[in-house]
Amino acid sequence: MKHFLIACLLTLASSLCLAQNYTLMTTQPSKVADGEKSTESFFVEIASEIFSRSGLNMNIKKGHWIRNQKKVSTASAKNKLLIIPLTRTKGREDLYDWILPI
Repeated sequence: MKHFLIACLLTLASSLCLAQNYTLMTTQPSKVADGEKSTESFFVEIASEIFSRSGLNMNIKKGHWIRNQKKVSTASAKNKLLIIPLTRTKGREDLYDWILPI
């Protein structure tokens, strides 16, 4: 029983230590009709739900879209910056870490 409790405490401690904060770089949603969601809002909601279910923290930082793309593509992995959605092109393939390669 003692070993079981120690294993549980170590698991809990490691999960707390490994919890990471990410920043989703996005843009202000474009104007849409009342009651409708923009594409940007839709993807932000999906990302928020994924992070929530994964137990990870995600901050949302809104800014100019092109500037945000440049920040994310030039940032190192330790900055933990994300951006969605992007059209995948051959030129962007090496700039971002995609879920699956083309």
